[in-house]
Amino acid sequence: GGGGGSSYGGELSPFVEVTFQGTTVRTRVASGSSPSWQESLVLPFRPAGNDFSPAALQASSDVVNIVLFDEHIEEGDSGGGGGGRRSTTGSGSSGGEMVTTRHY
Repeated sequence: GGGGGSSYGGELSPFVEVTFQGTTVRTRVASGSSPSWQESLVLPFRPAGNDFSPAALQASSDVVNIVLFDEHIEEGDSGGGGGGRRSTTGSGSSGGEMVTTRHY
């Protein structure tokens, strides 16, 4: 078959989640196997003790986790609504090669 499919046989619907200091934000869902989001994600920075002095900032150490997911709708066999269940498959902190962790 053609390229661009995912392990469940459908088209890829990737998105990225970024977590920093307990806040998680995500991109919109893109499509295809070579997505380009062209969007900015904003995460707040809170130094320990709200101390923004140069010495305190140099001593701070935080982790940025970036995880790539594939989102798809699984058809439910419940009669009615025609809904479906939204699920995600991710490569990330549980062992995928798509995660990038930066320490600051």
